[in-house]
Amino acid sequence: MKKSLSVFLSICIVLSMLMTGLVTVHAEGNTIEGSPEVTWSFNEETGELRFDGVGAIPDYDSYTDDKGEKDLKYPWKDKTYTSIVFGEGITGIGNYAFCYSESLRSVVIPDTVAVLGKGIFMCCPSLENVVLPGEATEIAESTFTACESLKTVTFGAKTEKIGREAFYKCEALESFSLPATLKSADEAAFAYCTAVKTVVLPEGFTDLGARVFYACEGLESVTLPATLAMIGENAFDGCRELKSIAFPELITKLPVDVCSGCRALSEVTLPENLTEIGAGAFNICTSLKEITVPATVTSIGQLALGYGRWGQKVDGYTINGYGNNEAVLKYAKENGINFNSIGYITSGSCGENATWEYKEEEKTLYINGSGAMSDYTSDSFIAYNIIPYEKVVISPEITKIGNYAFYNAGAVNFTLLEKVEEIGEKAIGYYDNAGTPALREGASITGYDGLEPMTYAAENNVTFISLGQFIVTEGTLGESVTWTYDKETKVLTVSGTGETYNYTEDTLPDFAEYDIQSITVSDGITVIGDYALSTTNAYSDITFGKDIEKIGEKAFGFVKIEELDEEGNPTGVKAFFPNEFLVVRGYIVTPVDDYALSEECGFAFEALDGDTYPLFTFIVKSVIDHINKFIIIYTEDPSNVPDAQAIMEAFPSDRFTEVVAPEVFGSGSEFKVTNENGTYTYKIVLKGDTTGDGKVNSADALAVLQDAVGLNVMTDEAICSASDVNYDGKRNSADALLILQSSVGLVNIDNNYNPGIIR
Repeated sequence: MKKSLSVFLSICIVLSMLMTGLVTVHAEGNTIEGSPEVTWSFNEETGELRFDGVGAIPDYDSYTDDKGEKDLKYPWKDKTYTSIVFGEGITGIGNYAFCYSESLRSVVIPDTVAVLGKGIFMCCPSLENVVLPGEATEIAESTFTACESLKTVTFGAKTEKIGREAFYKCEALESFSLPATLKSADEAAFAYCTAVKTVVLPEGFTDLGARVFYACEGLESVTLPATLAMIGENAFDGCRELKSIAFPELITKLPVDVCSGCRALSEVTLPENLTEIGAGAFNICTSLKEITVPATVTSIGQLALGYGRWGQKVDGYTINGYGNNEAVLKYAKENGINFNSIGYITSGSCGENATWEYKEEEKTLYINGSGAMSDYTSDSFIAYNIIPYEKVVISPEITKIGNYAFYNAGAVNFTLLEKVEEIGEKAIGYYDNAGTPALREGASITGYDGLEPMTYAAENNVTFISLGQFIVTEGTLGESVTWTYDKETKVLTVSGTGETYNYTEDTLPDFAEYDIQSITVSDGITVIGDYALSTTNAYSDITFGKDIEKIGEKAFGFVKIEELDEEGNPTGVKAFFPNEFLVVRGYIVTPVDDYALSEECGFAFEALDGDTYPLFTFIVKSVIDHINKFIIIYTEDPSNVPDAQAIMEAFPSDRFTEVVAPEVFGSGSEFKVTNENGTYTYKIVLKGDTTGDGKVNSADALAVLQDAVGLNVMTDEAICSASDVNYDGKRNSADALLILQSSVGLVNIDNNYNPGIIR
């Protein structure tokens, strides 16, 4: 009987367990409306809420009614679950799916879940630990808002964004490690996370929203990456324990109250390119006693620096900044805060196309660019005028000095060049004397006679130091020819292509009266017109390019001066005379040497190519004809001809980079010579060697006779020149006789040596 009862009870227990299991597995709503392939189940004994199937858990957006009271729509709202388990087929969790789950303690979300909706675990006060999926890229808005027991969060490896108020008021959250993929955190994402002590934002993180760490009262340390480019308002407002912060270089604006109320903050590093410090940025940072403000800052808001609670100033607060930074100086002065200068801003803008630069080592202010400088007033803050510069250098392209441009300037001496066409009111030489403009003692302007600087100096009683008559430094000398004059070196340069204009004795170019030391005529100029480069003052040398084809009447080298009578007295009549001391440099293949060495001119001439070495001598008399490119050799002994090596050495190595000798040495044999201008062919002319075999004998005499009667016409220029032994311009029996006589030793060909033919 007892045995039967025992079996019966066992069967009842098993049935009861089976029945319980069936009720648990097949609880109401085990299928989900809108996601038919996803099911849920709840185990009352373990407190586990489980989701299986394939797909996403849908959104449950209406989690409050119109009165603001809870109006939960999800089907498991009445279950007392402590944990949630998701099957591997779950791909997403919809909005507010588990909000207000008061008994929920832990959640592990598998990597298959790629989408997390808004407010999923909002107001889950017992939730302590969460593992987020590796595939989800965003932690959405309010995901863990007011999860006051949440202590640890493990982020997925692909998380890029943390949404608005995602961890808002997670007061137990002590620490977390942000993934390297994280790029941004939206407004109040970690606000009121009072237990967090350390935050390290990874490199690659760019955007930090407003109030992200608002009232994180336990936050002691924060590391901001170099990639951070934007910080929202109140980002660290109320972080009472934060001791230091360094803003990265990409930050150009610090927003309103960014670190307000950070009472332990004692060290702040601002980025070098910062332009704006918002109102209250470091208000109530009572441990912060000094701050260094970059030169780039142009705006500082109210109560941004140096204030504690109730608008009271922090004792001993000091702003370190640049002595000519208007924004910093104005803030310090208006708020009665100590200012310590760490130097000066050394560059800036002073016009639409004009800039200024201060070089401390030179104590010099440079005004660069072109066009007009800006206009100012007597009350204007002009950054460069606070600098104690001693000298001003103004670009020759500056056309206007604006009103009050150098009012209160440190320097008193100004040099203004020819392009300054306008000088504004009290632009130079004035300073503020108890609110009234006054002329500074010793102020002076250096400039050219008759121009605007001279006029300004006279009208304002500023001393004027004359540079003499104004000199134009450039102009035209032909349709495609220009000239420039360097006043420092006194060199005139003629450039371009083609012909210069023709001038007359009475109509010379503008530069004719300048003090010129040297003239350079560049390659490309083909014709020097009448009187084009003749002047009223003698210049010492002139150099021509390779392309000169024609030189006009008195084109260069003549000086227009007053004639003297027989007794050496001035006659009052001016005429052109050649400059007997002029040195002319050019190429002998151009007309330059003919003009320079003519009887009318008689200038010294220097060749610019190899023609500076027109002659050379071996054992026998020899000459190089650079015009016809001949190497002419006169021999006393037909067998005594210089070898190829000797000829190669005759071309100076400093002017010729390579000389290639012929294989056969005789009239017509070719030497290839190379210099910086190219490679040229020089032919040997062995006087008397009309056959080109390197010998002078009866065969050569016969060749001359045959040529003379038309039997064998010579065409090679070198052979023709070798045949004209007596230099009478003909090839006839006289030459043949000289060749025969030299071959038997009766005469020497070198008796006809005539270097005068070479220019």
